[in-house]
Amino acid sequence: IASTLAGAADVKRWAEGLDENLNLVRELGTEIPDFQNELEEIRSVIDSRGRVMDTASETLSRIRRNIEATRRQIHEVIYGYIRRPDVVKILRNPTVTLHDDRFVLPVKVEFRNQLPGVVHRASNTGATVFIEPNDSVELNNSLVELFSDERREITRLLDELSIRIHQQHSRIISLLRTLARIDLLSLIHI
Repeated sequence: IASTLAGAADVKRWAEGLDENLNLVRELGTEIPDFQNELEEIRSVIDSRGRVMDTASETLSRIRRNIEATRRQIHEVIYGYIRRPDVVKILRNPTVTLHDDRFVLPVKVEFRNQLPGVVHRASNTGATVFIEPNDSVELNNSLVELFSDERREITRLLDELSIRIHQQHSRIISLLRTLARIDLLSLIHI
């Protein structure tokens, strides 16, 4: 929607600069309404890649800072295991895997009792189990809750934005009709 509204402003400027022999297109260009406020509202929430920005709300900004801080804590705990020689020997490979938003370690099945934690799943071959070490369970629980909070806040922001933009739906439909007429006339006359 934002790119359409921004493009409409460009078309309006283009139409205003046309020669007088294209009066009909110029007139239609004057019918294009100003959607600057709506554009600013959209751009205050959604970036050019379509992602909801951290700055869309203080709540979202705080949640995302907490997500990063919690991820760093988990990273320190979980990668601490990979640096321990006694743990490295029981791992299928010294990597960290993500399973349902939880950081787990790939442990050789025969050593699963040597790493206290929650087994989340086994590999297809059954040779590896993916264990979330007890030291990181609470941090992972917090991270999952933060992701849920983030999704809820994003939904709230997008719902509010949708309501505000929907209030302009008749103007937007009219704009699209005008743009279609300008496009058709441009093909005929240019």
